[in-house]
Amino acid sequence: MGGGGGGGSKSTTIGYKYFLGLHVALCHGLDEVRAIRVGEREAWKGSCYGGRISINQPELFGGEKREGGIVGAVDVLMGGPSQGQNDYLVRNLGSLVPAFRGVVSLVMRQMYLASMNPYIKPWSMLVRRTSCDWYPTRCAIGLDRNPAHIIYECLTNTEWGLGYPPQTIDDASFRAVADQLYAEDFGLSTTWSSQDPMEDFIGDINRHIDAVLYTHPRTGLWMLRLMRGDYDPATVPVFGPAEISELRSFARLGYAERVNQLVVKFSEVTDVGPVERCITIRNPAARAAQGQTIAETVEYPAITRSSVASKVATRDLRQRSAVLAKATIVGKRHLTDLLPGDVFKLHWPEYGLDAIYMRAVTIDYGTPTDRKVTVEAIEDVYALAASVITSATPTGWENPVSIPQAAALRRLTEIPYYVLVKAITGDIPAIQDAYDPKAGVVALLAAKPTPDAMSYNLVAQEGSEYVSRGSGDWTPTGTLRANIGPQTTEFMLDTELDTHLVHIGCIAYLGDELVMVKALINGGLVTVARGVLDTVPTGHPAGTRLWFCGVDGLDDTGYDGTEYLEGETVKVKALTRTARGELFEAAAPLDTVTLRARAFRPYPPGNVRLNGAYFPDIITGPLTVSWAHRDRKQQTGGTLVEQGAADIGPETGTTYTVRVYGEGGVLRRTVTGLTGTSWTWDTETADCALGRLNTSLRIEVESVRDGYTSWTTWSVITTRA
Repeated sequence: MGGGGGGGSKSTTIGYKYFLGLHVALCHGLDEVRAIRVGEREAWKGSCYGGRISINQPELFGGEKREGGIVGAVDVLMGGPSQGQNDYLVRNLGSLVPAFRGVVSLVMRQMYLASMNPYIKPWSMLVRRTSCDWYPTRCAIGLDRNPAHIIYECLTNTEWGLGYPPQTIDDASFRAVADQLYAEDFGLSTTWSSQDPMEDFIGDINRHIDAVLYTHPRTGLWMLRLMRGDYDPATVPVFGPAEISELRSFARLGYAERVNQLVVKFSEVTDVGPVERCITIRNPAARAAQGQTIAETVEYPAITRSSVASKVATRDLRQRSAVLAKATIVGKRHLTDLLPGDVFKLHWPEYGLDAIYMRAVTIDYGTPTDRKVTVEAIEDVYALAASVITSATPTGWENPVSIPQAAALRRLTEIPYYVLVKAITGDIPAIQDAYDPKAGVVALLAAKPTPDAMSYNLVAQEGSEYVSRGSGDWTPTGTLRANIGPQTTEFMLDTELDTHLVHIGCIAYLGDELVMVKALINGGLVTVARGVLDTVPTGHPAGTRLWFCGVDGLDDTGYDGTEYLEGETVKVKALTRTARGELFEAAAPLDTVTLRARAFRPYPPGNVRLNGAYFPDIITGPLTVSWAHRDRKQQTGGTLVEQGAADIGPETGTTYTVRVYGEGGVLRRTVTGLTGTSWTWDTETADCALGRLNTSLRIEVESVRDGYTSWTTWSVITTRA
């Protein structure tokens, strides 16, 4: 009998699972470990103040058939003074292993780290440290730390800081700064590497908060001071020829040195770690004066919140766009009372300087043999309106520029999806995904109050304060001369303002209806496409205001790029700017709007017809309602879709609701859940119990998706012959 050969099976090794024990030192003392990421993926999330955590993510990198995952226990050693030896390290390294006090570290206890791939993926940790022994009630600002506390610890810490005794710190000045920053909600989060000089790190914190750190020339104590406009001009000392022996230099920044657009980059802390964000603000008045955009980008990596970044961007652009004077003065011993950051009035009649407010930047107090004091100073940006520059010879000239006045004509609105995509997120999925789909952005439409009003500062209420959201452009506008119906596409305007600036193809608000401008002739004749984007055509009475908002819907507006949640009420003001300055916030009227998730809602159907006719006055026979599909996500191209266009979409999950009101305005029929593009009322006689068809009808049609109805609803009235 013959024998068969080798019929059995044999397993084949295609790869290995990798286990490893690690001891990783992170940094000096922490309060909390909040997350661990491996290979840019979240392996663990929680709150650990020390002790052992367990990670069970075997499929993190695709499981055993790909690159494995992370499984095992991690000891979080906070490095406290009483910390003992770690048992895993003792077992593997011997009894002489130290306790590793004074530094935070992680011990991975023979963890499963990978399969198929013998390389360890990078690990990163989201950690927090806000506690401080000095002035603890002002240390934490949300999840950030008070910058005054950061600087204090950098100066006094004896392990990694500069090691100055607390007695060398002017405690009152540091507490005053800590209180001010706490009130401003100005917290920072950052890291310091021992490879960087501590002095440079402190200098960067001062740059973030606009502060100066110096030793007092008399006490020798460290002083911390914020550069703010919180001084009384009446108490500022005046230095003139009697106190100054020489005005060594005096010059103003040229127009070419002014920045009129500023991009501030900051690092928002998210669950996936720091994510770079940016805020852009502009000074249209400076841009108009210079004839070109002069932009600058500034990085503030320790800022983690957009509200703080917005404040800093406004502060920096104000400083960079102003025509500030710089001066070097040499004076007598009267100037020895000046400290860095002090403000004084410079009185120098020879240059026509009556009272210009200057801030001391650096001071050389001289030597015992040369007692002259030399001060480098710059004009204080917070006192520009108070500075007085006089001419050596009066000219009798009167200022033709208006004092800033409040804008009387305004409209605050939540922007639609199309405008959000075109003007803010672009067609970039990553940026769109960063926006909460149900969040909204608001825009202010405001008409120029005086011919010389250049722009306005859009400010939004945050708590009890108003925070700048950037510069706004005036919106061209006019009003309807006569009543118009829903089919009217050509009409005349009265009371026009700046309509010569309108771009053909732009979006305009006609009441609550959005239209596309197709033509505009001098004299006020306008041709439009009615009911575009998320609105439908409707009638408007004479006097209805038309706002021209630019091709992307935001060009000639002021918009707040902040994401607001559905149901949140936003309050803003427009602070008019002229060459004479900016309108006081208290003098500006308040506008409010409550968000309704406009950008998330489905578009209403298009081209609604009754018995095949568009807004018919009379129909005959049974009622048939028809419409065209619309899809907000497909309608973000360059050309706005008009009502007569064919089907687009619909967006996934969209249905339609039809309501029919009969004689006397009584609701006779409601149909929901329609997915097609028409509906016929073939049971009208039975539904109405009239024994006949209705002689008058009003039909409403709207879209529904994910529980949200369209922003606007069609309403068509007709009679039956």
